[in-house]
Amino acid sequence: MRSRNATVIELRKREEDLEEALRKLEAQDRLVSLGLLSASVAHELNTPLTVLQGSIEKLTENTDDPATLERLARMLRVTQRIRRISESLVDFSRVRKQHMEPVPLRHLIDEAWALVAIDKKAAAARFANRVDAAANAEQKKKLAKLDASQVQSRDLAGEPIDQILTRAPGNNASIGGVKVTSRGGWFAARPSGTEDIYKIYAESFHDEAHLGRLLGEAQLIVDRALAGA
Repeated sequence: MRSRNATVIELRKREEDLEEALRKLEAQDRLVSLGLLSASVAHELNTPLTVLQGSIEKLTENTDDPATLERLARMLRVTQRIRRISESLVDFSRVRKQHMEPVPLRHLIDEAWALVAIDKKAAAARFANRVDAAANAEQKKKLAKLDASQVQSRDLAGEPIDQILTRAPGNNASIGGVKVTSRGGWFAARPSGTEDIYKIYAESFHDEAHLGRLLGEAQLIVDRALAGA
């Protein structure tokens, strides 16, 4: 016969399983309610959004003033952004299996900037142009002593590399890292003195999308150089 303790333990386990099942059921009920609400909100938004977008497009056709056209273009971008949100609400209300997949962030950043740009104070906003990459002590030492000949890459963000510097042009002193330039921008990488990282600084002469690509490729270029050093 089973002991009394074993029976009590099994009953407690079943009670915990039942409580967990109830919590999941309550969560599913909330998600169903949220899905229905999302679909309702989306349908309510669609009609006024259609009218608003049509009005903006009509105003755009009837003016030649550059400042007005710029403001109308911003209004249209915001309206289209709200429409996409409305569509995503309808999509959220649909039942589907859970899965994981990569999510591109660039368009989200661009849309966020488009919304911020409506404010006149947005001119004071600046994008960070530095990223940190993991590096152990040996890799940091290699980077600090890197020679330009060890950088084998020939292109940077879709443009030919013009110059690879590991020493200052004026006095030939080591810069403690590497600087790579092209017609459209540049990046510099230097090891951190206190953390297990190296820092990448960059500037694009084109736009923020190009800056993002430049920063991403910079890490690949440096990592390849370190691997071959």
